[in-house]
Amino acid sequence: MAVFGSGGRGVMLLGDLLIETAAACGLYGLLTRTYGPEVRGGESACFLRLGSRPFEMMPDALDLVVAFDWSNGEHFQQELQFKPNGWLIYEETVGDLPHWIPPEAVRCPVPWKRLADEIGFGARPNLVVFGALCRLLGLEDEPARAVMTARFGERDVELALRAFEHGAAWAQQAGKWGRRLPAVATDVRRWVLTGNEAIALGALQAGCGFFSGYPITPATDIMEALSRHLPERGGVLVQAEDELAAINMAIGASFAGKRAMTATSGPGFSLMAEGLGLALMAEVPLVVVDVQRVGPSTGIATKTEQADLWAAVASSHGDNPRVVLAPSSVRGCAELTVRAFDIAGAYRVPVVLLSDQFLGGRVEILDPIPLEGMDRCEQTADEHMEAGRRVHPSDPGGADAPTALSGRPGGDCVAESLEHDSSGRPDSSFRTHQFQARRRREKLQALAGEEGWIECCGDASASVALIAWGSTGGVVREAVRAAEAQGTKVKGIILHLLFPAQPEQLERILQGAEVLYVAELSSMAQFFYYLRAFYRLPSRVVSLARPGGIPYRAGELVEALTATGAAIRGAQHE
Repeated sequence: MAVFGSGGRGVMLLGDLLIETAAACGLYGLLTRTYGPEVRGGESACFLRLGSRPFEMMPDALDLVVAFDWSNGEHFQQELQFKPNGWLIYEETVGDLPHWIPPEAVRCPVPWKRLADEIGFGARPNLVVFGALCRLLGLEDEPARAVMTARFGERDVELALRAFEHGAAWAQQAGKWGRRLPAVATDVRRWVLTGNEAIALGALQAGCGFFSGYPITPATDIMEALSRHLPERGGVLVQAEDELAAINMAIGASFAGKRAMTATSGPGFSLMAEGLGLALMAEVPLVVVDVQRVGPSTGIATKTEQADLWAAVASSHGDNPRVVLAPSSVRGCAELTVRAFDIAGAYRVPVVLLSDQFLGGRVEILDPIPLEGMDRCEQTADEHMEAGRRVHPSDPGGADAPTALSGRPGGDCVAESLEHDSSGRPDSSFRTHQFQARRRREKLQALAGEEGWIECCGDASASVALIAWGSTGGVVREAVRAAEAQGTKVKGIILHLLFPAQPEQLERILQGAEVLYVAELSSMAQFFYYLRAFYRLPSRVVSLARPGGIPYRAGELVEALTATGAAIRGAQHE
């Protein structure tokens, strides 16, 4: 379903109440939000999918659309695709329907303004709609009341509950408002979590002891979540004056022995490029989160894209190898954040975690994530390290290499941005640079050899393959299921480790594939050319790259997959 209207109408609040109530009723669900840059006014919409299984993507078409007004609806025309006989619920006094509403939509005018006025001054029409929708969808009253009680303060909750109950009673009396989505009884208390909140959770689980950041859409939620919980665990959070200060503060905290992180979006990540080089050269562990948005420059701060890939892999100057990880689900955001901290500490390198607005801002109902650790807030140092030495001169630089931490016994050392010898002192000789450049290049070889970073789904023997990364991975999983239901065998591939590359592992997975489709939200096909640069691919590779702004729908990919599958099956029968 979708709910849209002008900003300030309570669209986002209505979406939050619906998904929290669905979770309390035992359902799974997915909520995405889209809105303009205005503080108040402009366009505002949320999209909601509920059911008995987890979801990672909105459907190709909608069963139900709720319109608070028509003034900004044209912004969402491409996303408001109705199913046959899909319902359109709207305020009965808003006037004629716009031309882009399909004639086959079932029109359901509702007098929610009048219903709100009947309650009294201050009653919110969106809460009247909430009551009516709960009755329509079959969401139980008691969980809905509990959600509202938790959401509103003591002064407002009574009026809010009256609006909810008035809307539910009206829907009950209107005979056509039948139950459409029976709730699922369960004893499991599911979580309602965004991708950004999951990253914050993963950081706490990994023992993050220091966070510095500068507010930027759509990454600020990470800092807000950590501000509530990091101090409780003895950590420190600093809102820096800009992104340059944020990354350098995190480097300093890491040098002092804390597990440190910063988070930003594309414009801020560009400013952090020099800091990434410093962290690598000084061998200081660091986690940097980039929640991508539409660029370049300010772009569209509230929309999603996957066009920071090249920046994540190759930004900064000089030969600058670093680890780049990409979660493809809300649960994966938490799990890969933990891995990011562990890898940064083990290899003493910066680790970039690439998320995006669609993944970071969406709300999922999911089963609880096991919480372990929570006490690893400091790095570990080698007790036998020679005083004044940062690393052993003969060490190849792998994960087991000893290190020193400033401020610890025997840990006094130099962390130098200049090329340096094994004690950290500047050294401009070719021999030293050759040795250190090799160490920086080779220290990630063990990580590149690890299994489990490439996720596969579908038919491993299929001749058609579909590959993606990040939030598009969820679309791949759904598209593979849909294509197979139509008789097309597909192998889906999702990369979670983008650098260092793993050509041997992917080549093994691609065996038997005659055509490879590359799906990404980048108009310059950054992922396509990244694959061409680092991997051995089938002779036929097709780019499905398009700009961001709207996430993929599974149907976009299924259309290409089924056409190719039919062609291959026809050739096999000739």
